[in-house]
Amino acid sequence: MMRAHQLYLLIYMGLVLLFISLLLTRDGLFSMWSIRASTNLHNRLFSRVLSAPVLFFLRTPVGDVLNAFARDQDTLDETLPDTLHMTGIYLMILLTSLAIVITSIYYYAIMTGALMLAFFMMQYLYLPSATVLKRWAGDTASTLFVHVDETLQGMDVIRAFNAVPYFIQENVNLLNVHHLALFNTEQTHLWLAFWCDFFGAILVVATCLFSVAFSETLGAPNVGLAISNSIQVLVFFTWVVRGVADTVSMWDAVERVASFATEVGDWRLLRVLTRQAAHLHCKSE
Repeated sequence: MMRAHQLYLLIYMGLVLLFISLLLTRDGLFSMWSIRASTNLHNRLFSRVLSAPVLFFLRTPVGDVLNAFARDQDTLDETLPDTLHMTGIYLMILLTSLAIVITSIYYYAIMTGALMLAFFMMQYLYLPSATVLKRWAGDTASTLFVHVDETLQGMDVIRAFNAVPYFIQENVNLLNVHHLALFNTEQTHLWLAFWCDFFGAILVVATCLFSVAFSETLGAPNVGLAISNSIQVLVFFTWVVRGVADTVSMWDAVERVASFATEVGDWRLLRVLTRQAAHLHCKSE
């Protein structure tokens, strides 16, 4: 009996060590992948902006460039990888909890189908508004950066014409618009959290009703297992829905950085093309 007990302990210890090693491997590989991707985008963005022609800086607001290097790059470095990583973890926990509850109560599969329908419905309702609001927040942040930069550059002229109160009020107005975009974004997050909790609470109530209705066939252990895992479904369903929505809406930052990194022209290439065009024009004459 003692040998069997020690064998079980060794097996459990081996599984724990395997879990820890796989966990560290997964986190390390994901961190390397995300850091390499964001570093490549940043280097390409920096190289393109440095080699951009002067016309690019005349046409492009300074706030858009600063926003690409500040807010959007921070999203690529920190927010997006963390959100994507945690969403994957929460999704695995959610699927495991659903599988455990369905194994205990077979009728719970019907509620799982309703849960998936609610997931796609909330994504359909939440994603368009969240994407527009986050894009609005990014645009207002760029406008605010441009206003601050131009105000600092023209400070002597502003003081000479006694226009300091006007520019202060203009900055306050732009800041209010930016905060309005952020406030509406948070309100959409609260709306999503409320309905996710509502659907999760319905699932917990349904699990309790199924447990009472089939208490004779399920038994106390299966009932306790089903109820405890249904509470986990209530928690992680909200995080999965919000994580997927936030990940999709954060791709706007990736698109903005990628557009600067790929579409900004190189002044050296433009000079070569201009010389070739001039040479061909001279030959044609």
